[in-house]
Amino acid sequence: MKILIFNTCILNNGDALLVKGLYRKLRNDGHKVAMSDMCSVQLRTKKYPNIKWKRGILWFGEFTLEAIQRYPFLKKILIWVRVLKSRLNTHYDLIISAPGGYMNHFYGFEERLYTLLCLKKIHRAKLVMYSQSVGPLDMKDKSVLDKYMRYFDLFMVRDQFSYDFVDSYKNVILTNDAAFLNIPKKPNNSRSKIIGIAVREWTYDGNTISNYINNIIHLVEVSIQEGYKIEFISTCQGIQGYTDDSMLAKKIANIIPRSARDKVTVNTDMHTVRQLRDKIARYKCVVGTRLHMCILSILTGVPAFNISYEMKGIECYKQMGWEQFSCLYNDSSQIVLDKYRYFLNNLEKIEKDTVVESQKMHQSAEHYYQIFSDLIIKGAQSENDKNKVC
Repeated sequence: MKILIFNTCILNNGDALLVKGLYRKLRNDGHKVAMSDMCSVQLRTKKYPNIKWKRGILWFGEFTLEAIQRYPFLKKILIWVRVLKSRLNTHYDLIISAPGGYMNHFYGFEERLYTLLCLKKIHRAKLVMYSQSVGPLDMKDKSVLDKYMRYFDLFMVRDQFSYDFVDSYKNVILTNDAAFLNIPKKPNNSRSKIIGIAVREWTYDGNTISNYINNIIHLVEVSIQEGYKIEFISTCQGIQGYTDDSMLAKKIANIIPRSARDKVTVNTDMHTVRQLRDKIARYKCVVGTRLHMCILSILTGVPAFNISYEMKGIECYKQMGWEQFSCLYNDSSQIVLDKYRYFLNNLEKIEKDTVVESQKMHQSAEHYYQIFSDLIIKGAQSENDKNKVC
C-alpha cells in the first residue's frame, strides 16, 4: 500500500516521536510510506535524511505568505494545485493525518481538515486521523468537525477527554498515545544524580507564566536539597526560526537563587529523537511540561513527573494510573511540591513501575495499530480482491 502521513511537524521531537513509531510500523509491514511536513524541505531533510519526504502542502515561503495575506482566497487555490501535483507524481491508497494534538480552539484546524479532504478526493484514498487529541472546542470548532467527520474512514483519539467530544460519530475509536508504538528500552542511570527538566511557555486558558516559573524554581530547589543536579533540556530547541524552549530555561536559570546556580545547566543543542533519548537514559528522572518529553522518558525506563499545560498530559497519566505524578500548569505551589516530594521520595519503586508501565502502554499501542490495520489496510485489500474477481 502507498501511504502518505500528512501534517507532520518533525522539528518538534515530541511530534517526531509520534510519527516515527507509526512510520516504522508501516514500513515494517511492507508499505511504501512518505511524509509531508509543516516546515521547509531543507530543515526536515537535514534533521531526518532517511525519511522519504514530500512537499509540505501547507508550508508556504515568505513571498507566498505575503501574497496570501493580501489575497486570502489564494490559499485554497494553492492547496488544490499542490494536491493535484501530488497526484501527478504518486497515487496514494491511504492518507493518514499524523498523530498529535491540534484539534482544539487554540489552533486553526479547518484548513488542515480541508487539505485532508482534498487529498482523499484527488487520490481516491482512505482517510484516517491517527491518535489525535480533540478539544476544548467552541461552537465554531464543533461545526467544522461536523462538516468533515463523515469523510474519515477511521478517526482515532488518544484519551477519554477527546473521545467525549466525538463519541456521537460512528467512525471513532479510543486509543492511547501513538508515541508508545516506539519500543521501550531500559535506562543507564543507576548512579545518576541528574534530573532533566523540560519547560514550556503557555499562557492560554488564564495560565500565568509567573506562577509556572515560580513552581519550577521550587522544584529545582527541592531537587538540589535532595542532592541532585539539574539540566534543562527540551524536545523543542536549537533550531533557528522554530520554537526554542531553552530561551525560557535560560530565563529561569538566571533567577534561581545564586546558592543553587552552580548545580544548574541549560542544554541549548538541537537533538534528534535518538540523541535526546540517549541523554534521558542518563537522568535519574525527568520533569516534563511537554507531554512527549515525559513519554520519551517513560519509554526509556526513566520516571517522569508531568506538569500538564493541556488536558492531554493529565489524560495520559490517568491511563497509566499515575494521576499523583501529574499536575496542572498553574496549580498552587503547595499542590505541585507535595506531589513532587512524594515522587522523589519513591523513585526506586516508580522506576520499576515505569519499566512495567512502558511495556503495557507499548502493547496497547500495538493493539490499536492492529485494529487500524485490520479495519483500513486489510479491509482495503479485501475490497481490491473482490473488485479483481468481479
